[in-house]
Amino acid sequence: MRRFMYIALLTLAACGGSLSDEQRKQLKEGKASQEIKRVTEAQIMEAAFKKGRDVIA
Repeated sequence: MRRFMYIALLTLAACGGSLSDEQRKQLKEGKASQEIKRVTEAQIMEAAFKKGRDVIA
């Protein structure tokens, strides 16, 4: 996915277009949403149990 972002940025730069402030903000938000997040084993188990309870109910 990051490769796609870099290709898109290179394409925009190659076309001579400049990014507006809104586009820059969207790019930063996109990068932030793709960050690696740490998840503990307990969080995984709790999510699995919750999903199981939802399926049974």
